[in-house]
Amino acid sequence: LLDSLLQEIIYDFMMMSAVKLKFASLLDESSLIPTDVTFEVQDEDDTVQVFKAHKHYLALVSRVFEAKFGTMIRFIYQKDSNWNENSITDLFEIANLANYYDVAGMMTKVEEVVVEYPINLSNVVYVAFIADWFSMFSDVSQIFLGKCVAF
Repeated sequence: LLDSLLQEIIYDFMMMSAVKLKFASLLDESSLIPTDVTFEVQDEDDTVQVFKAHKHYLALVSRVFEAKFGTMIRFIYQKDSNWNENSITDLFEIANLANYYDVAGMMTKVEEVVVEYPINLSNVVYVAFIADWFSMFSDVSQIFLGKCVAF
């Protein structure tokens, strides 16, 4: 029994290593699967670093890339994004992206959506808790808290 369990663990480890190597090889220029996302990051010295990736792989490993990053891209390209369907935590994650990537006008859009966010008896305590939890985004947090107090 112990021997078969050990063999299973070794097999799983080898499979994970093989998958890891396969994913790493996707970034090689010789890969048959081309990248479909490019990030250009400029530092303080105006040096630009280019990072290429696969959006589906990024979505597999990060909830932010799965949904919120798409919201940011749609905002940048001025494409509809169903803003009112976002939860309160989604809105704070989007605010984080807007702040981190310094996307012009995106924080204002988040604040506009927050002003319209419905507060009712069933969510007022939860909204206040989340707004306090994300107080580092003071403008958005204060709008939510103000709405809760006014309720």
